[in-house]
Amino acid sequence: MTTLKGYVEKNDREFEWKSKPGACDTCKVLNGTSYTLKKDIPDKPHPNCKCKVENNFKVDDEDGDKRENKRSARDKAKDTLIKLKKRQKLKDALKIVFDDNLKYSKENLEVYAAQFAKRAIDIAMGGLNVRYLNKINDAKELWKIASHNFNQSKNYIKQNGMVVLKVADFPAKDLRNIIKEKLIEQLGVEDAPGVIFSPGSNLSQGIMYSKEFQQHIKKNLPELIKGRVIEKASTYFGSDENLKLALGHADILYTTFDKNGNLYSFILDTYDFNKDDRDIKVKMAYLTQKTGIIRNYYTVNVIFMPSYLVRSFF
Repeated sequence: MTTLKGYVEKNDREFEWKSKPGACDTCKVLNGTSYTLKKDIPDKPHPNCKCKVENNFKVDDEDGDKRENKRSARDKAKDTLIKLKKRQKLKDALKIVFDDNLKYSKENLEVYAAQFAKRAIDIAMGGLNVRYLNKINDAKELWKIASHNFNQSKNYIKQNGMVVLKVADFPAKDLRNIIKEKLIEQLGVEDAPGVIFSPGSNLSQGIMYSKEFQQHIKKNLPELIKGRVIEKASTYFGSDENLKLALGHADILYTTFDKNGNLYSFILDTYDFNKDDRDIKVKMAYLTQKTGIIRNYYTVNVIFMPSYLVRSFF
């Protein structure tokens, strides 16, 4: 028979009897019994006994914390090494992507970046609208029209105006060529869908009461009073955050008084982004435009200022 003998120094070990399934009654009684000294461990009670005595370390809380900290430090070092390796792989991949001989890789990277930019702007526009107490809703909705290809803005468009799928379908025939020229100049295409905003829409009302539009009227008032039509003026709507984000630079195509002293005007803008703009948000939006992630279109705002408002303003 085998007996484990000896003494464990510093009392940092203990021995535990482990009985196997189907063990005899004697071994079952011994199962789980712990011994500090090897000499205390009993002999195996019978030949061919398959029970084992396991050698366990006893660890106090302080030592356990130290070992856990050591393990944590090792794990952190290992994680850092993995991240560094991944970063190097990314750098190597970027070198390949930006290799002029692999143009398709650059295009793929641009598409991924554009998709990320689109999601970021979606979130940012929603956040800005909350920040400005829903006062830039038009800017948010115009972005949504572009980023979701008109699919998520049907209610907004219905409440504020209408969609024109082709320039040839634009109601005012005398403006069709002007719109087509604008599309060629800004977007490089002869045709695109458009959104016509009615005089009562929030965006058209915002334009009518804006500082820039009223300056336009004051500047041209003598000619307007004579019955002349003011054509193809341009302005930057920067005094109002909603107009700045929704329109920015826009063309005032046509401004005139009717025989009753009511003022009519049409504001044309293409929904597109300038690649040379310094604003990071515009740069991101331009990337989505360049890769075809968003849909470019044009807007026409119909302005109607009744004569009593004209008299009160001017």
